[in-house]
Amino acid sequence: MSLQKAIVVRERCEAIGRNGQRCKHITLRGTMCWQHLRQKEQLRITDSEILGANLGLFTTKPLVRGEDITRYTGRVVVSNDPNYGNAYALQVKKNPPTYIDARRTNEPGLGRWANSARGRGRTNNAQLVYNTRKREANVRATKAIPAKTEITVPYGASYWRHHR
Repeated sequence: MSLQKAIVVRERCEAIGRNGQRCKHITLRGTMCWQHLRQKEQLRITDSEILGANLGLFTTKPLVRGEDITRYTGRVVVSNDPNYGNAYALQVKKNPPTYIDARRTNEPGLGRWANSARGRGRTNNAQLVYNTRKREANVRATKAIPAKTEITVPYGASYWRHHR
């Protein structure tokens, strides 16, 4: 398993302000600055509450069970390499082995920022779901989530075998 790092991309916020002009702020996380992310998506990427997790994804509004929170986007990779993968590769198909690789920090879907609560005295409050018809992955709430709460998803046993 190759332990490839995230690809950090610095870019200008893609949001259009009330004045009709493109925002001038720079972002390293997602495609919008934190102000527009909070305003338009009701999400925030900030320091995780989970020890050793670095950054995490937080909701700024209450969410209901079953609500789609954000997409999990990235480059679609088909690889027969048994060692393919990284911390941001979500396997969506077994045959042929197909992954959504979200290593780039400027992906529009913010699912890559959701941490796992595994083994940290917390329980996950969301899950990654893949719609084969639409060919898209989403982070979906598995319970009601209060505002200002970190979104956590189970990574699965395979992840923990390779990333300790």
